[in-house]
Amino acid sequence: MSELHVLVDFENVQPTMDDLIKLAPELKAVWLFHGPTLAKRALKVKGDDARVTLVPHSGKRKNALDFHLTFYLGYLAARRTEPRLLVVANDQGYDSMLDHAKSLGIEASRVGFKVKEKPAAKKTAAAKKAVPVEKPEAPAVPAKKAAAKKAPAKKVA
Repeated sequence: MSELHVLVDFENVQPTMDDLIKLAPELKAVWLFHGPTLAKRALKVKGDDARVTLVPHSGKRKNALDFHLTFYLGYLAARRTEPRLLVVANDQGYDSMLDHAKSLGIEASRVGFKVKEKPAAKKTAAAKKAVPVEKPEAPAVPAKKAAAKKAPAKKVA
């Protein structure tokens, strides 16, 4: 059976290792492509998992990370006898390249990833104990002025 290599566009989606295993339970290796701003988060996903390889990029140009990932996909396809490659990204820009890889007989596809929304946070103990602030009462208006305010205005001829 061929090895499944998962290539993650970490600037596009940030799955955890558990998320990746759910997406591809038989994964052999994960290639995590990230920029400098997500380096710490990428390191946290890697943890001590030897299957994860961090691939940093420093390119500041548009789609720099996408080109890094595409380069590695080609490299992996050339180095493996029966490559199985999965790109994890919501970016549909990879699809043309993946269609071309398929036309060459390479098993390559893309899967999107969406973070499940967390349930609404429970109120903290401090919030439960908070006492509502009472609004100050309006000053009392004398009866004559109150009646005058309620009377309709007279029309001027």
